[in-house]
Amino acid sequence: MQSSKTVAIVDPVSTGARLAPEFARRTVAVLSSGKTPDAYAKGFRPGDFTDVITHTGDRGQTLTRLAALQPRPLHCPGR
Repeated sequence: MQSSKTVAIVDPVSTGARLAPEFARRTVAVLSSGKTPDAYAKGFRPGDFTDVITHTGDRGQTLTRLAALQPRPLHCPGR
């Protein structure tokens, strides 16, 4: 089985906004809602991503769209 070259970054605002260019692969932004808080909105750079998926409340729809891209699982520890 070939490894996926897609990376999904959830809510890539603030520090997460700087991650997409670090990956030499396809990057997908997954937004947890259609409204990014104003304090973070200017940090989101949709042009850095090959796709943007916005969760609209339908978990199944979001997961189906994401699964179709076959993202590679990564763990980026937080605080």
